[in-house]
Amino acid sequence: MKKQFVQLIVGCILLIPTLALSASDKAQEKIDYEIFKAQTQAKLEALKEEKNQEAIAIKGQVEKELGIQNAKIDVFDKRIGDLNLYLTIFGVLVAIVAFWTADRRSEKTTKITAEKWFKDNENDLLKQIKDLKAKLKDHADAAHLQIDAAIAIIKNKNINTELPDQKLPTFSEAEQQTLNQANTTLQQKPEAQYTFDDWNTRAYAAYANGDFYLASEYWQFASQAHDAKEYQKANACFSASVTLQEKLNNHNSAIPILDSLIARFGNSHDQRVELSVAAAYYNKAVAFGELGATEAETSVIDELISKFGNTSNLAVQTIVGDGWQHKVFHYIQKIKKNWDGNASMRKEGLQGALRIFEELHKKPSRPYSEGLILFSIAYTSYLLGKTREPIKSKLSEALKLGKQELYDDVIKEIEIYPIANDKAFRKLLDEVWKEAKDA
Repeated sequence: MKKQFVQLIVGCILLIPTLALSASDKAQEKIDYEIFKAQTQAKLEALKEEKNQEAIAIKGQVEKELGIQNAKIDVFDKRIGDLNLYLTIFGVLVAIVAFWTADRRSEKTTKITAEKWFKDNENDLLKQIKDLKAKLKDHADAAHLQIDAAIAIIKNKNINTELPDQKLPTFSEAEQQTLNQANTTLQQKPEAQYTFDDWNTRAYAAYANGDFYLASEYWQFASQAHDAKEYQKANACFSASVTLQEKLNNHNSAIPILDSLIARFGNSHDQRVELSVAAAYYNKAVAFGELGATEAETSVIDELISKFGNTSNLAVQTIVGDGWQHKVFHYIQKIKKNWDGNASMRKEGLQGALRIFEELHKKPSRPYSEGLILFSIAYTSYLLGKTREPIKSKLSEALKLGKQELYDDVIKEIEIYPIANDKAFRKLLDEVWKEAKDA
């Protein structure tokens, strides 16, 4: 800025018209003028060199503190601070040019004016630069605070490591406003410079505003961020897919993202990444089930169990348990589909399913999953003709864990390939549900 300013001063000096003189006077004046110009230029260069080191130091400190935040500063009216400085300098230039134009009667006056201006204004100019530096730092700090506040909300509302049956977050009005402010700030920054946190913040802002397609797109960009850790990339992929499935019921679009997650991170030994990969298998199976592709659904569950069946990762074990639950319940549906077939094979199949459910109940699981396993034990026991009271007890425990969601889900399951026995079971289920709600 200092150099540009000096060049503007020199330009103004060179543009000062000369008085109309005689031919000989004009020649002499030209010589004198050239001498003056050289002297003035030398003084300007000397002054520039004297202040250059301080200006460089100021510039270096500003750049270090602000970095890429310069683009964000516009949101906080940086331009006003810049404009004040520019207008101040421009006003001084106008005053100088006006003075030189009005009082150009002698070269001596011009020289004195130039020297006096530099002497009188150099400290003031440096002070204005220093003040501008402080103001820019304040703006950058404010931008950092806004983004940090958004990241804090994200950590509290994280869906990146959500398991398949957990609820996606909601945001209060204040949280949404904070995310929107951070999003506005980030819009001033070139996307080529975005970090993982930048894309993740914008994804959450879009999500909070109900723009789920855009949120999914931003999470996909986050999964490619140059500074993202492996588990962050995997989690971002999962967020992109689960948002499409849970919020938009768009399973067709979610499946390619899940495939990408499995292909990119399927061989990772990071337990956090394994969790995302296992959840991707499970959600992919769910997607195929929702699309009516039963064989593909079963095949993906088999892949999940084959890959992670012996894992020591407790969180992944839970998802594998969900996979087994899914697989065995489908098996029961097949038995119901052929209910009037061989009674001995039917009984053997149901007893095998019951043993698996009872084994699953011994493993760690989330409340909903545990409730679903207990329901499966109760339903399978009912189909095997076991006594009513233990079945009722299991149903009561299941519904207390899974609540309304579980009740709604098992009703749908029972209605697949209905058999005569289901009518009496549905009556028992409704009786237990009423008791559970009234408790």
